[in-house]
Amino acid sequence: EMDIDDETASNDKSGRFKYLLECRRTRTRPTISIMIAMEGDRLQLQHQGLRQNEAKALAAAFSCNESVTHLNLSHNPLGTGAVDIAAAMADNSALTRLDMRSAQVGWRGAAEFSKSLYHNEYLTHLDLRSNKIGD
Repeated sequence: EMDIDDETASNDKSGRFKYLLECRRTRTRPTISIMIAMEGDRLQLQHQGLRQNEAKALAAAFSCNESVTHLNLSHNPLGTGAVDIAAAMADNSALTRLDMRSAQVGWRGAAEFSKSLYHNEYLTHLDLRSNKIGD
């Protein structure tokens, strides 16, 4: 098992170590394909069944990821994990496109995206269709 500490995670520009730390903290099984894809510029995770804890782990990674420019989390039951994804966007300067269609974002997630977008000048496309935000 890989030994990961906070210092190693703070020097990681892909976010993989932070992802692993958050997976460990939430007792969520890390996905190797996600870790590998964090080095590229596109991460396609639509229809993966990702839930709250997986979203929290991804949010930890995206708070420092410097390579992924396109992230697709559509059609996943993220629930309140969408709030964590939204909060991570405030500090992310790489991501330009984020697809959150049908991801159970809800009004709390939408409110957090609103706050994050105020601080993020890099994200140019955010798709929140089919999330029942007003319900």
